[in-house]
Amino acid sequence: MKRVSVTPIGKVIDAYFKENGMQDKILEQRLLENLKDILGQFIYNYVTSVYIKDRVLYIKVSNSILRGEIAMTKQSLIERLNASVSPDKMVIRDINV
Repeated sequence: MKRVSVTPIGKVIDAYFKENGMQDKILEQRLLENLKDILGQFIYNYVTSVYIKDRVLYIKVSNSILRGEIAMTKQSLIERLNASVSPDKMVIRDINV
């Protein structure tokens, strides 16, 4: 029996996630995993809670100075976080600190 075409398993899994509407949730989870690297260890130590709802990233920070710093660099963080997950898809559109 001769194979006509071979599809890599990664493409098959991605297609399955797209068909079942799970790709957005997977991208959101990857973004949350990358948050520590983007913010840096020092700032991430003060993060008490983080979640995504309706394409808005909610971050609770226990230090008011760092909270203000995150708020001032919000647009840059949005761009860096989205780029870390997918170069062509916008996963989050806003950050609420």
